[in-house]
Amino acid sequence: MKIFAAASFILLTSFFTVNSVTKVVGQTLPSGEIQDHLPGLEDSRFNNNRTPPRLGPTPEPRVLKKGPLAPALEDRTAYADFLKESGTGLVRLLPQPTPEQPTQRPKASGGWERYSFSLLSHNSVADIALTYEVICQGVIGGPPLCQYPRKLSAGHNGRLTNLGDVSLDGISVNDPRAAFLLAYVPPREGPKARCEWLEFHKGVTINGQLYKTGLPIQVNSTYLLRATDRRLSDVLVAFRVVREDVDGSVTLAWKLLKEFKPTKIENVLYVNNPDKCPAN
Repeated sequence: MKIFAAASFILLTSFFTVNSVTKVVGQTLPSGEIQDHLPGLEDSRFNNNRTPPRLGPTPEPRVLKKGPLAPALEDRTAYADFLKESGTGLVRLLPQPTPEQPTQRPKASGGWERYSFSLLSHNSVADIALTYEVICQGVIGGPPLCQYPRKLSAGHNGRLTNLGDVSLDGISVNDPRAAFLLAYVPPREGPKARCEWLEFHKGVTINGQLYKTGLPIQVNSTYLLRATDRRLSDVLVAFRVVREDVDGSVTLAWKLLKEFKPTKIENVLYVNNPDKCPAN
């Protein structure tokens, strides 16, 4: 009799266990970490409303006030009212050493010649970078004569244009001068993106405005930039060169006009793989 009762208990237990599993299998399981769906875990580490982790480096203040990357106090004071607006900032870029001028820079883990307006960081992929060109002329009977003019280069598959001496305050996302960069749609195909970058590297004029991947530095000039990082960001930014120091560093006042959803490059398989860009 005891054996029969024990067997009946095991049978009933198995029935309810299988039935419970069947109900679970028939439901859509909740997503996320298991801690989020267990009762009694009110610890803040398992808060369902927590902010998801941010990709990229830790953001810097919009205006650094200490260290070699801090803009001059004079510039911070001059742009104090402008910096009260959201989506604005003041950033200093240090130059890359050139063969002609091996600038001594403080040691750093990040790239102090570049900056990300979307991630607010020098230590990241660049939306804008302070770079230089190499222009050499042959000299008979001697080594080539080279120059290394510095320039501002758009990061990623970016392009920029120089609007001249215009105020940042008067530029918005609805400005007609921003219409081309605002409406621009990055290509999804890798070969097309490469060909487009080569085209803008040479320079493209649209409605009388020159767009390139890099332009000379002009103090008191305002630029428009569209920088498209395929993984992290896609931004439209207006910035103004407010200072160029004797050490080659530049200070930019900037305003974020619009953020776009990044466009990922698609892996397209071509029957005839295009190794050349189409002629214009």
